[in-house]
Amino acid sequence: MTSLVAWVGADSRGVASAYFASDSRITWPASAPWDHGRKLFACRRYPHILGYCGDVLFPTQTLSQITEMIDSDLLVKSSDTVDERTSRIVSTLEAAFETYPATSKQAFEILYCTRESAALLSQFHLRQITFSPSGAPKVSLIEVPMKSETIAILGSGASSVREHLGRWRASDVGGTSRAMFSAFCDSLRSGRDSQRWPSSACRTLANAVRNDIRYRVGRSPLFLRRRGATTGNDEQRTVVQRFIRNLRP
Repeated sequence: MTSLVAWVGADSRGVASAYFASDSRITWPASAPWDHGRKLFACRRYPHILGYCGDVLFPTQTLSQITEMIDSDLLVKSSDTVDERTSRIVSTLEAAFETYPATSKQAFEILYCTRESAALLSQFHLRQITFSPSGAPKVSLIEVPMKSETIAILGSGASSVREHLGRWRASDVGGTSRAMFSAFCDSLRSGRDSQRWPSSACRTLANAVRNDIRYRVGRSPLFLRRRGATTGNDEQRTVVQRFIRNLRP
């Protein structure tokens, strides 16, 4: 099972932050689940975050290498456009996937978020990268709205997340980051994933906010923060506090 959610938070000056949230559960056919998996990856030095759903082994082995290569200035440059960054990442993954044993190849999807510029000039970009056992990978642009909104929901738990998101949108905090993360937590707690595994898995959160990486929270989540943003503003602090409270249902 996987529930992978991406959303953005906006203030009066535009989009100020981008969030990824995921569970940490890994399942196998006819086997008990394991709740210590890593599905989100972020660079330590640069504004890049990635998450995946679908196959587990290939993404976990390669996405960690992607972030390490970026941090070591071996893969992308700060001057690269978002399309150039995406192309370099996809090419590296594709080269590795070509040498992967054919009998082990399975489909998976990656969400990739990056930021161009900083402070009030910040622009957040999101791409969905789809790999299948045969054929070239497909890259889809996901538009980033100018208001706080969920922009991508992937994985076997997607329908459950959408259902709970609808309820939170109708609440007095609808349209905020805490509402979106709350919907995600409630969905995992409900156990209504299509894989039929009620999830006690730890929630993980990655956040990109007009600045460099500053925080790590929980079992394996990572934080990025933006230049020019108010450190620890109320909305970001609320999301983090709720995240900590919801490490387990």
